[in-house]
Amino acid sequence: VGATAFFDRREVKDAIAYLRLLANPDADSAFERIVNVPPRGIGAATIEKLREQARASGLGLLAAAREARRGLGGLGPGPRKKLAGFVELIDGLVAVRDGGATLAELLIQVVERSGYRDHVEHDDGDGPDRMRNLAELVNVASDYNAEHGEDAKAAADDGDGPRDGDDGEAAAP
Repeated sequence: VGATAFFDRREVKDAIAYLRLLANPDADSAFERIVNVPPRGIGAATIEKLREQARASGLGLLAAAREARRGLGGLGPGPRKKLAGFVELIDGLVAVRDGGATLAELLIQVVERSGYRDHVEHDDGDGPDRMRNLAELVNVASDYNAEHGEDAKAAADDGDGPRDGDDGEAAAP
């Protein structure tokens, strides 16, 4: 009953989770939301082993994935390879952010490099609507850039954005 609020839509939450992880590598809730979005074949057992490794070593999940990529954490070669691909994706997006991309440009790179565009376009019948929502999110980010005149790294570093309060992760605007 009723429409889903814009920032409550799955694709918008997923894109924002990518941005949250890029801004805060310790944002475990963002990591868990996107590590397998779009599907990368990273299963629940792999995520549970990663959680155990993170707890045992006092690391966040992204840092534990980096360790697992190097053979730590007791994961087999298949899961390690899949996690390595995800870590490389995140590292590439961090490089885009650190290279001076605007928030809108970074969002476009997230959607493209992650494979999210293909995932949404080949998903159910809602693909076109979900792509329009992502385009609108890029428009919102462009408006933010026009108003604040800063790149994505500065936007993440300035701390002016809304927070969800429990772990210092940025919340939806």
